[in-house]
Amino acid sequence: MGALKLFIILFATVCLAGADPQVTKNACVKEAVVDQNLAPEMTMSSCMGIEGLESARKFVEESPLYRDEKKWKLSGWSCQFGNKPHPKDHDA
Repeated sequence: MGALKLFIILFATVCLAGADPQVTKNACVKEAVVDQNLAPEMTMSSCMGIEGLESARKFVEESPLYRDEKKWKLSGWSCQFGNKPHPKDHDA
């Protein structure tokens, strides 16, 4: 019997260009990134590394909602095990 592989999800943090997230409420959003090149082989280290960064960047560039560089910018990315909402998006 093989080891169980845990599902890893990548989130891109996209912020309004020029907005200070510390001052402007809801200036940033976290979006789950769907990238066929990542699943199911993605490991946590590849998600947190260059592969995750490039997938988040590609997601923003290709998204009809976020690709306008004058309005939106990629602020960061994060990874977690499991298919659930990002923990910072919901009160525990």
